[in-house]
Formats: sequence, C-alpha cells, structure tokens
Amino acid sequence: MKLQQPLGDAVEKVLMPPVCFCWTMRGSDAIAANANATPPRFINPRSRRCRAFQVKTRGAGVDSSFMASSVSLTQVAKTFIRDRTPVPVLRDLSFTTNPGEFVVLLGPSGCGKSTVLRLIGGLETPSTGSVQIGSEAVTSTDDRTAVVFQEPRLLPWRTVAGNIALGTNRRRGNDSRLSRTQSRTLGRHLLDQVGLLDTASAFPHQLSGGMAQRVALARGLACEPEVLLLDEPFAALDALTRMRMQDLLAKIWTDRKSTVVLVTHDVDEALYLADRIIILGGTPATIVDSINIPAQRPRDRNDPTFLLLRARILAHFGLAYEQASSPDFEWQAAD
Repeated sequence: MKLQQPLGDAVEKVLMPPVCFCWTMRGSDAIAANANATPPRFINPRSRRCRAFQVKTRGAGVDSSFMASSVSLTQVAKTFIRDRTPVPVLRDLSFTTNPGEFVVLLGPSGCGKSTVLRLIGGLETPSTGSVQIGSEAVTSTDDRTAVVFQEPRLLPWRTVAGNIALGTNRRRGNDSRLSRTQSRTLGRHLLDQVGLLDTASAFPHQLSGGMAQRVALARGLACEPEVLLLDEPFAALDALTRMRMQDLLAKIWTDRKSTVVLVTHDVDEALYLADRIIILGGTPATIVDSINIPAQRPRDRNDPTFLLLRARILAHFGLAYEQASSPDFEWQAAD
C-alpha cells in the first residue's frame, strides 16, 4: 500500500540512510542528499514520445558510458572477532582485475566470498594487506562502487521509476554537468534496457521476483559505478528466469564494459558470464585456482569448452568427475 504524503516522505527520510547505504555504499553526505531527493517524473509509457524514445534511447545528450577501473587486492587477510575469539576468514588473498573485466568468485558457502565484495566496496577493512580501485586505496565506503544483492531491497513506497531515480540522483550529485533532464533520460534508458519501461509507475509489491531484480540491477547501474559488485543477485529466481537475467546482464555488460565482480555458487552461471573465475578454498580461504574463460562472446551455453572447464572447477569442490580430454584444448590458467 502506498504511504500517504507527507507520511511517506517522513518515513523515507528516516529509513533512507541505511537502505541507501546498503546498495550505494556511499558516505553520509551523499546518503542525506539521496534521502531528500525528489524522484524524476517519467513519461507515459504508452505515449508517442515514449515510443519514439524506445527507438532512440540515448537522447538528450546523455553519455551513459562507464569509466571502468581495475580492482587490486594485495596480500589481504581478514579476521573477525566472535565471542572474544579471533576467527580468520581470509588469508594471503591477492588478485587484480583489468578495467572492464568480468570476474566471478566461486567457493563453498561461508568461505568469505561476500566478505571480499565488502572489502572492495569499503564496507569492511582488511586486517592486513590493501585494497585498491584504480590507483586509489579503498579506506571507507566508496562511491566508485555499487552493489546488487540477492534480495532486490526496493523501497516499497517508491515506484519502479522512483527506485531507479535513487541511482540517477546519486550520479547527478557526483556530476554537476548532468542536468535534471539528462538524469530523467538516463532513468528511462535503463528502464528500457531492462524491459520495464511499461511498468515505470508500478510499485514493488506488484512485481514478480525477476522484475524486482531487474529494477535492482538498473538501480545499481544508474549511478554508473566504476566497479559493479553482484552478490548472488539471481540466487532466489527460478531456473528459466535466472537464465534470462544472465542473458540481460551479459548484454548490458557488453554494452557498457564496467568492471564486474560477481559472487555465485552456480558453476554454469560463472562459466557463461565470466572472463575469469577465481576459486576460493581452505580455512581461512585463499585463492586455490584462477581460470581464464576462452569462449567467445556472445556465448553459447552448449559450448564444449564449458564441459572441460566444469570438470576442473567441480574437482575443487570434491565432486570427482573424470575429466574429458581433447587434443585441441589446453587449460588456460590466469596469471
């Protein structure tokens, strides 16, 4: 049920800081700015103007290209304190992504994959070692990143357009050159990309699980982060919806080429989306394998290369399958 004004505004101002913090990973000033922002109005999806926009989605001079950055972890270790007892989670973790690379983290449940994402986003600090985005160290919550979680975490009193507007408002706050009109156009473009232009005025409770997750993805992309962090965003979806979301993510990434770090337990999802798969294992966890995926894009889920790589990956999880052999294929271990 939609909250009535001014009650809705009052509740949003109270609840926005932690909610906004979760998905945008921003500082307190930015949170306050987002909390007080007014969502842009969206055009009628059935209007002639909207149909023209669907033909040419990049109108009004919006530059929606991403500035991707590298991510570098150097000898990172993380120890938590539970009941006054140190619990080491990560040890000697080092890897570097290229700008625009799609990297997937695989590993058993509880090994620290999500902790790695939190370290990159600045939500946690390493016990030892360093984390960098580009040439700058990550020392606190970092507005160069955005995260999409397993749950959509949409604000129930905001429409689809209003939830996406949180991201466009964030970008507008970072870029004084971005006008309100350009911000609105960027929001409409993202709605069109995720196939939700006709549901811009709907509320979260009126959406299916797949639709809600598409809104969350568009919201994360709206602020145009240098690094997009995805924490099992499709885990709660049914198999067919999950594959459609994988196709959507692959298409958007191909168009924008932002740096992506994805956490998943799904080996086939990792093979389909990744440029490189990093496998974590052990207690505390460290990198046990790093695999470059040689398949060309757009990818075919039935690519025989995936069968060979799947056997190698599953072996790390104690699933002993006899490795297929091929004289034309060689393992490509990442540097």
